[in-house]
Amino acid sequence: MKQVINTDCAIGIDIGGTAIKAAIIDAENKVHYHTHYPIVKTSREHFCHNLLEIIEAIIGIAQQDGLTTSVIGVGVPGLVEDGRIIGAAPNLPFLLNVNLQELLSIQFSLPVSVDNDAFCMAVAEHHYGAAVGVSDAVFLTIGTGIGGALLINGEFYRGGRGRGTEIGHMQVHYDGNYHRFERLASTAALVTRYREQSGCLQADGQTVIDHYLKNDPLAVAIMGWHFNHLASGITSLINIFNPQRVVLGGGIVDAGDFYLEQVFERVFAMGIATITEGLQPARACLGNLAGCLGAAHQARHHTIANTTTQQTARRMYEYN
Repeated sequence: MKQVINTDCAIGIDIGGTAIKAAIIDAENKVHYHTHYPIVKTSREHFCHNLLEIIEAIIGIAQQDGLTTSVIGVGVPGLVEDGRIIGAAPNLPFLLNVNLQELLSIQFSLPVSVDNDAFCMAVAEHHYGAAVGVSDAVFLTIGTGIGGALLINGEFYRGGRGRGTEIGHMQVHYDGNYHRFERLASTAALVTRYREQSGCLQADGQTVIDHYLKNDPLAVAIMGWHFNHLASGITSLINIFNPQRVVLGGGIVDAGDFYLEQVFERVFAMGIATITEGLQPARACLGNLAGCLGAAHQARHHTIANTTTQQTARRMYEYN
């Protein structure tokens, strides 16, 4: 029997700190093509022009393979409301107030979904990865900052105005001052502390991990500092939400099994035993494709509903 190929595809875009990842994903969640491009950070205009060129190129690749692009999904760092970026990430400040949904839908005449990048990762891991079949989970991405999402009773919690779960911005007290959680527990915070104490200004996350695995005393101490702060924040979330699973993603989490072991050894020591009982730590398993998969999922499942809602609201406005 001849295999039937589903040609109806979504373009999934994941905008990160240094690169834009892109993938062509069909309705059965098969990835037909994926790649990444460096981010042009010079200005809003250059960035948007670059993004449009990337998507146009990906749609062209899909067409060459006989695939039809039906929707576009985008994950972007920062707060997003109705396709507009209302809280831009520090590394992409010029995206503030850019309505990517409007820009892309006009340019390509397709339904477009735009959402937070960490949320897109969580959606992908819930539907296709490390949290399949779980009703309550905490998702964290550890990188330049800390992104997060909460799954409660089988539904993702977004807050009263859809602006919630900015977990990286939890306020914590340390060394006599209040800090954002991500200022202490992110990979960027780890690297900054190592550079300051080692004098090695070229060090990155891999440098710290390499020295840690060689039992270098400074790296061991700074990694311990990192584990303590990360575990403290995770423990607070567990004590409040009582999740079945905590899923951690980000490049540093993939350094080895020791990472989750060290973090959750501290979590289980600090947490309330009756709440942490049965908790399952997990590493995000979809890798660099998670953001694209989640963005594509959101586009497939929400753009039609969003379009209907917007059209209804527009008619009501015009009538009034």
